[in-house]
Amino acid sequence: GFTAAFTTQDGFFYATGQGPAKHDSSQAVDPETTIFRWASVSKSVVGIVALFLSERGEVDLDLDISNYYTGYTRPNQYLTCIDGSPAGPRFYPYGNLFCRFRMRLPEDDGIITLRRLLGHRGGIQHYSNGRQRFASPSPFLTKNPEINTGMEWAFASRIQKQPLVTIPGETFSYSTFGFNLAAIVLEYATGRSFASLIQEFIAEPLGLDSMQPDYEWDYDENLAEGFDFTGFYTGSDDVSWKLGGGGLRSTLVDFARYGTAIMSNTTWLPESLREKLFVDDPNYYDPSFEGCTYNMGLDHCFDDAGELYWVQHSGAQQKTRTLLSINMGATVNQTYGIFIMTNSENANVFAANDDLNEVFQALLASLNDTTSDQHN
Repeated sequence: GFTAAFTTQDGFFYATGQGPAKHDSSQAVDPETTIFRWASVSKSVVGIVALFLSERGEVDLDLDISNYYTGYTRPNQYLTCIDGSPAGPRFYPYGNLFCRFRMRLPEDDGIITLRRLLGHRGGIQHYSNGRQRFASPSPFLTKNPEINTGMEWAFASRIQKQPLVTIPGETFSYSTFGFNLAAIVLEYATGRSFASLIQEFIAEPLGLDSMQPDYEWDYDENLAEGFDFTGFYTGSDDVSWKLGGGGLRSTLVDFARYGTAIMSNTTWLPESLREKLFVDDPNYYDPSFEGCTYNMGLDHCFDDAGELYWVQHSGAQQKTRTLLSINMGATVNQTYGIFIMTNSENANVFAANDDLNEVFQALLASLNDTTSDQHN
């Protein structure tokens, strides 16, 4: 099944969907009731919660995280390739087989901060670019809530003692576990669970009733079942252990409401925070997207004149593909968002976004022409 929403800054909201939510075709997807995984779009929630806490003086984004998470000790080594380049930024579909040379980290530099973690510059490994090939904990463990107590359990057991994959602050290196670590730090800084912080700063203010951690043991009949590349059932493993990096779920409508609030709700997200969120700084350059920076869990793309034209994050995970895409008005004189959730692992959300962009830009141009004619 495929669902998509189109919203504008002046309040227009349209959501639709088609295809099965379940493998027996007993239930079609419904943008208002079908619940999908957010996957990596969850990272943006960590960044925005951190901004709110920073504004209230509860965290310092540039302080060594060990000041909050006292049980964390930064590794004293990082991995390099044979040419001396850091292991982190490289893609290893079958695991890191060659960039496994340990180098000593400088003692007085390379501290890990929240700002660096939230820009993928903390040096924490992703799934397969460290010395440990399978960074994710076993599904046999994660499905048991008595064992799987959350992000800190997963991080401490799988990642904490591993070498870093870059010197912190020097190189962009995408990391789900880096965002898990950031969320753990926020828990220690506030004395509250990250799930409760999501409720306080995101779900309750925006009225997102379906937004919650994706606990595998918390069954909901509206949960979408996943289809793999051949159309077969994907299975369903718990992802709540990576809540900060990719462990949320909701309906498409709530997903789109969240994205629309990032786009235009200045009461919830005031200009003082937007200035810190949408950063055009070459130090935060994301090599995955030309002209884009990555900050606080979102890509921000700027044109040659330095004008922000696109904000986005995608997600890819077992039984889901997602996209939060905000056009900031560079193409037509209107800011709008396109939000996609599907339970097909074969879906190309960027191709779908391109097709929907063409449709909606033509629609907006037509509406603008009609409004202009009426005024004349």
